[in-house]
Amino acid sequence: MENLIVILMYSFLFFLTLYKFIKTNFKKDFTFSFNVWWLIWLMCSFLNIGKFFKVEKIIYIYILSGIVCFNIPFITNKNKKYRATYGKLRKVNYFYFTESIFFIINIYYFFKLSTLIDIFSEYNLVRITFFGIRDDGIRLFSNAIFVFIYYIFRALSILAFLISLSKIFQKKRRILFCFSILNLILFCSISAGRDYIMYILIIGIYAFKVGFLKKSLKHIIFLSVPALLITFLREGSLNKVFMIIVTYFNGSIVFFSEKYKEIIDKFYYGELFFSFIILPFRYLLYILGISDNKGAMVEVGEKLMKFIQISSENYYSLEYNALPTAFYMFYRDFKYMGIIIFSFLLGILGNFLKKKTDDRNTEHIVLISYFEYMMLMTIFSNKFMDIFSLFPMMMYIILLKKNRNLKKI
Repeated sequence: MENLIVILMYSFLFFLTLYKFIKTNFKKDFTFSFNVWWLIWLMCSFLNIGKFFKVEKIIYIYILSGIVCFNIPFITNKNKKYRATYGKLRKVNYFYFTESIFFIINIYYFFKLSTLIDIFSEYNLVRITFFGIRDDGIRLFSNAIFVFIYYIFRALSILAFLISLSKIFQKKRRILFCFSILNLILFCSISAGRDYIMYILIIGIYAFKVGFLKKSLKHIIFLSVPALLITFLREGSLNKVFMIIVTYFNGSIVFFSEKYKEIIDKFYYGELFFSFIILPFRYLLYILGISDNKGAMVEVGEKLMKFIQISSENYYSLEYNALPTAFYMFYRDFKYMGIIIFSFLLGILGNFLKKKTDDRNTEHIVLISYFEYMMLMTIFSNKFMDIFSLFPMMMYIILLKKNRNLKKI
């Protein structure tokens, strides 16, 4: 029975997406890239290209349920027409200043990291030094307050990137764009992260929507080369790139399945989903010594950080940690109903942006592209519960002027 349900749900999603491709302007559709993204990775999971442990069929039902529920608000409101209530961006010259400050901060931490480890010969230690999880206690940030400040500037840098992206193909705001990319490179150098992928996805979505795919190739190539270099430094061989990609994206589905098998003695009833509001307050109380309760996100995150085996044959990695897809986090709040409710709420949020934005305005398309990027990242986790991921989107909306004379029609 579960096999039949999975086949029917996948088929429904496939034909819904095919319909959008044939009958609608899919470039302007909020769900098209999200659906295609998940259809591809679910098919790869069905075929088990990464040679992982078997994924429980109920996991596929959960994930497909979430994807379908995200689509529902767009299906039910497809015939309603709206005029955009957001206008152009206000002056943003002060972001040159914030990027300059972030550059200085990044340079400082880059040199500090080089005094703690040999970056080139001990590159495998970079990430655990950045996150302060080394067994010997060596860490890049000496205080949790500095971590918070650093990520505020990191969020502002993402916002600067989004602001510059809306004009870069018109050959405007080039300096701001280059500044944000430079800070991205420095951030990835000291964290051993692959946030290049984030920028590549956002640029790709934006270029696709505005018809600038050819113009965007040089930007994507420019970002891809450092990403490949970092991958080479971390893994030692470019031959692993394909399996790395498969393991990253399909490993999260298997990780969800393996975590699902464990006995879960606690659900959080919305605290995880709304942790972008709750966690900062809990964190502040913890720093001030008022409370030792770090919150649901920290509790769950500490358990997810532990590696568990997901394969006995995958030659890139037999283990996985941290990222069990967004649907696992929804499940930990309200079980299956959490997946239904929170996926639907994200659909409502997307539909709200659709009503407020003009799909012909490049500044609005950047906002839409960032939202769609966050939806693609549900393959890893729920970016909407991370205040530092939500911050750029919220600030971008605040910076948009209101067209007060335009009303719903």
